[in-house]
Amino acid sequence: EFARQEDLHELTAFSLPEGRNPAGSDIWVFLQFFAESGVLTQSPLGVISRNTGEQLVKIGDSQTVGMGVEDVTVEDELEAGNTELEESLIISPADIAAKGAAMSDPYQFLVPNTSCASCHRLNDLRFDFHSLSGFEDRGITVSPRVVKDVERDMYWYANLPL
Repeated sequence: EFARQEDLHELTAFSLPEGRNPAGSDIWVFLQFFAESGVLTQSPLGVISRNTGEQLVKIGDSQTVGMGVEDVTVEDELEAGNTELEESLIISPADIAAKGAAMSDPYQFLVPNTSCASCHRLNDLRFDFHSLSGFEDRGITVSPRVVKDVERDMYWYANLPL
């Protein structure tokens, strides 16, 4: 009703493991799709530099992560010494304190400038499900990043020239 296929341009999703117990199994898988004329096509994930627009890492068709573990492709790139990529990710609780406010700000980070998992780690639970249905017996939660994106979009819309 709200996201008809013919109206979509881009779609991201994450899959929970069998049994839908991500906290117990500590596995999340992210996917990305682009749409043209109502046809969704899976698209590779990556992280783009905020400074140059260059791709910092090609993650692939999916990103498999845990609460404190990045995708193997990302981990390999970090081990290779990609400091700009490291500055663009949230992996540990210390990263949330150091980079969380900036990453939640759409004027500082665009979505492609970080990994899917990084945005989903922006809370005390260490994983934000953007739960509008009270997932895992918790109340409704919305990532701080989503709140700021909506605020920015509403500001932009309210200030359109007529």
